[in-house]
Amino acid sequence: MRLPILQRVALPGTKEERLQRLEALLADAATETGYVRADCGEAQWYLFCAQGLTWCAGSEHGDRLVARDVAEFFTALEAAEHVEYRPTDLPLFLCTAVLFRKAPSAQIPTELLDGDTLLRHVKQTGKDAVIVVRRQDARSLVFCRGGLPAALYPAEGERFPPASDLADRILGYVYEGENYREITLDLYDQIGLPPAPDGKRKPGAYSAPAAPAYPEITLAVRLGERTVFHFPMRSECIGVGRGLDNELQLDNLSVSRRHAVIRRMEDGSLLVVDQGSHNGLLYQGRSLGEVRLRPGEEVGIGKYVLAYLPEPLEASQRVAPPERRTPALTAREPTMALPSRSGPPPRLLAEDGSAYTVRGLVFTFGRQPTSDVRLKGLFVAPVHARIRRTPDGRYQIEHVAGRRAVRVNGAPVHEALLGDGDEIEVTGRRFRFHHPAG
Repeated sequence: MRLPILQRVALPGTKEERLQRLEALLADAATETGYVRADCGEAQWYLFCAQGLTWCAGSEHGDRLVARDVAEFFTALEAAEHVEYRPTDLPLFLCTAVLFRKAPSAQIPTELLDGDTLLRHVKQTGKDAVIVVRRQDARSLVFCRGGLPAALYPAEGERFPPASDLADRILGYVYEGENYREITLDLYDQIGLPPAPDGKRKPGAYSAPAAPAYPEITLAVRLGERTVFHFPMRSECIGVGRGLDNELQLDNLSVSRRHAVIRRMEDGSLLVVDQGSHNGLLYQGRSLGEVRLRPGEEVGIGKYVLAYLPEPLEASQRVAPPERRTPALTAREPTMALPSRSGPPPRLLAEDGSAYTVRGLVFTFGRQPTSDVRLKGLFVAPVHARIRRTPDGRYQIEHVAGRRAVRVNGAPVHEALLGDGDEIEVTGRRFRFHHPAG
């Protein structure tokens, strides 16, 4: 993975010599914030430091990023082949560390939603956020303060065109040549980053991590076809939701603040119980209030899928519990919401009686698991159609892909503005668009 690098300092020698050099760097106000990258062969390990102390840790396995206990980093350091310290400023520290500690609230291919639309919506929220511009193995990072791009950090080797405005530089990169066909924008809108439970210490204060009280169960957290991170369930019971009081936090509006509780059962299964959430639990195509998961099975929670892995992961693949927000690195709670006019968001009423609320940056119809409306059929595309909000606050439906037409009031359309009472037909399913305020 290629990340932005402002400066690099090699840490040669034995583990003890490396620790002495690191502590000297952290004692210097000019280099007290940054991260250590240790090359351990198949995995790369990261130790993030702020204000002269350890903060959190993570490891990289291929294209998968895993949060780790800080003590585990120092165990891995024994076998590191090459170690270097990369000093950063505070925004770059936050942008980089959040990749290991948070799940993105949205992952948007630029073929599906143009970068300009995403930047406009972030601006309209007025909140802090991190945008990751992902192309192949490059991760270029954008820190947004108050909804506006405040700092751009190109990944090593990536060139962003010159411009007086940061937004223009970002869009110029996204749409240069054929770039847009292979770029994905990851949005992190919950970026409070407190220290890990064993963070905020001097590097020399660590010993081997203690054994967990319960045998570890690993949950894979997936968004679409991508495994975002792995969560080790080390306790008898955990809460799952968007709220900060949950052990497993999922930052997406499709997830309720207290969505579900997961409890270990004596036979080794997991009991997942809905807590009165808006979207419930999706298990084998059915919406249920309670699910018994056995190894190898999975349950849908909002746009995420939690999979109970049949075997515990190796130590190098474990992930630490999600963190709690603290004002130490960000004083505001960033959230992502569309600009709102008066009245509630639109609703789609289907012929079968089901109802959908049109929320978020883009509302999709298609075959893929993350679609807001799941469709089946031979000629249904992964993302067949979408509804998005225009800059003036109206809603527009667009035919994205697939052979079957999208119709509005019986007429096939490529794109069309929607009004209250319009009938939408997507691959044979009919919906009535209700938005009295529109």
